[in-house]
Parts: sequence; C-alpha cells; structure tokens
Amino acid sequence: MSKDHLTEENLLFLNEFYSLVNAFDNKKEMERKANIKLNYLIRIAEFLVIANPQSQTKKHKENLLNYLKALQNTLNDNEYSKSKYIGLKHTKLYPITQWMRKYGFRSSYELINFKIYIGLVFDLIFWVLLLKEHFYFVPIFTLLFVLNGFWNLMKVKREKKLLNL
Repeated sequence: MSKDHLTEENLLFLNEFYSLVNAFDNKKEMERKANIKLNYLIRIAEFLVIANPQSQTKKHKENLLNYLKALQNTLNDNEYSKSKYIGLKHTKLYPITQWMRKYGFRSSYELINFKIYIGLVFDLIFWVLLLKEHFYFVPIFTLLFVLNGFWNLMKVKREKKLLNL
C-alpha cells in the first residue's frame, strides 16, 4: 500500500495498529487462542485508511485498536476463556465487518455454508412435494447453491475481499 496519499491521521492509525500487532509475543498462540488470523486484521486496517467517507471509519478504527489492546490484555491474563475472545470479537470486530459488507467483503461461511442450508431446504421441499414416492434423492438445488457459493468465493478471493473472523 502506498503511503504517499494518506492523511496524517491515517498514518498515525496505521503506525499504532502495526505497533500493537508487533507487540504480541507469540502471534501463532494469539491466533489460536483468539481464533482469528492477523492477515485479516491487517486487511481490515488497510481498508479503513482508504475507505470513503473517512468520517464513518473513525469509529471503526477506534474499535479495531481497542480490540487489539483488549486482546493483548486478555492474552496477558493466565486464565484462558473462549467466551472472553468471542465477546471481544462480537463487540469490537463484527460492527466493522458488517459495515465492510457494503463494500463487497464477505466471509466463506456466508458464501458456502449458508448456501448449503438454503439448498437443503429447497431440496427437501422439492422432494416432499414432487418426488417423495421415488426411492432415490438427488440434492439438485444444494449442488447448484454450493457451486454458486464456490464461484462467489473464488471471485471474492481474487478481489482480496475475504474476511473470516
């Protein structure tokens, strides 16, 4: 990312973000415990500095920095509690990702798993209404929805807009 066109406020945000990320002693342990990948957090931070309008991103930048600070404090505690990490994600990161959805960012759960459930519902309705007397069951709609989900997943990966938080 070119830092030539960034405002001073965005540069300060990025500097503080990267200093917080570098402050983690064991990044792999942090990723395992918090169930989050640092590259997705970096993708969020880099998007927040280029997104428009910048007035909307201020709250999200603060949430991201507060998440990293709270995560650091939680990791320093000797007690491991998965509910703490989930609570942090829910209160700090999910509002950011919901806002980023309008810019085309998606999660693999949304693109694949949710479509499997929709396809299964359609297949079940189709089977009950039309083909219940047949012995075999072919999940036509499920296969179509899953293929569509994989197609969308590849598209989102190509555009580097995949967020699995």
